[in-house]
Amino acid sequence: MSLVLLLTEGMMGAWLLEQARSSVLIEIPRMRFVRGCVDVWQVCWWKRHYDGDSPKRHVGYSNSRYVGGLSLGKLQGWDPKLNAGRKPCSSSVNANGKRTYQGTKYLTPTQIYLYPWCQRLMALIPAMVADAGARSFPGEKDQDAKHMFQQLEFTDLWADAGMPALVTWLRGNMHLRIPLDWRPFLPDRLE
Repeated sequence: MSLVLLLTEGMMGAWLLEQARSSVLIEIPRMRFVRGCVDVWQVCWWKRHYDGDSPKRHVGYSNSRYVGGLSLGKLQGWDPKLNAGRKPCSSSVNANGKRTYQGTKYLTPTQIYLYPWCQRLMALIPAMVADAGARSFPGEKDQDAKHMFQQLEFTDLWADAGMPALVTWLRGNMHLRIPLDWRPFLPDRLE
């Protein structure tokens, strides 16, 4: 996921990562790395604002400030009686005194993208793409690509993503034509 977001950023594209509010995906080390490289905006919204049957809270992360348009403000129009008898999860206290949660048959319908939310996102996409594509990277105007690439470090090879094998395969690919003037900038070995 992190590499896809960085690739999209490098191509000056816009991305949106949507999660349930309780998700911790954004805190894993690779996502923290992405947040250190890229300006990331966060937005929260209530599923109820988009005609959902529950007030389920969602969060989105994007490299465009216009993602904020998904928020429709404080939760409104929610009455717990609307979900009476259709709770998406039940809770109980286990033998260790810890509260646990179990999904019910009503959970699955809450896991779909609602049409009004999709319409709102589609309306935001042109602004998000323009915003993401308008940024320039530090030093971009002052340095050529070779100089920027020469400054890269190869200390973290993203072994957890299988990158050493991919780089080895790319380097050995007979169809890959690395220009001669770029060869000095590529490492001979990845340790």
